[in-house]
Amino acid sequence: MHEALDKGTGASPERIAEASGVSLERVRAVLPALELTGLADRHETGWCRAKS
Repeated sequence: MHEALDKGTGASPERIAEASGVSLERVRAVLPALELTGLADRHETGWCRAKS
């Protein structure tokens, strides 16, 4: 799922689920965990891969 996150533009959980093949429920459960571990960021435009 992390690979489905764009680096620059935000994506909705629905778009991430579609791109990753993971259920929407699972995406919504995992995104906050990815944010806490520094792998994802939440922006006004949606979720994106954290800049390293």
